[in-house]
Amino acid sequence: NTYDTNLRKKKKKTAGSNTKKKKKKKSILPVHVFLPKMKNPTTRLVEEALEEQHGFTPRNVERLQEKTRAQNVRLALILVGYSFLDKKFLLDSMREKNRLGEWGDPIILVEAD
Repeated sequence: NTYDTNLRKKKKKTAGSNTKKKKKKKSILPVHVFLPKMKNPTTRLVEEALEEQHGFTPRNVERLQEKTRAQNVRLALILVGYSFLDKKFLLDSMREKNRLGEWGDPIILVEAD
């Protein structure tokens, strides 16, 4: 009886220790940004692309931004027409001026023209 009781206690301990919290997989949302069509790509890149080019409402943009901050979603910004921009507007400057840090850590891809 003592052996059976000790064995049951061990089984409970090992069963509990094997349950690990599963990490949520972060969804990647590709967003094509057509730079030549943008009015203000130097400061509202993400917001304008979502609203004007993809039909998001301001509330939808806000919700998506909340999800990126919570790290449930990661944006992949696909920049089309990058050569259209002024050469002074480099990727580093774009990250800073558009406050891309407020969008989590977006992936930036530049499509060759």
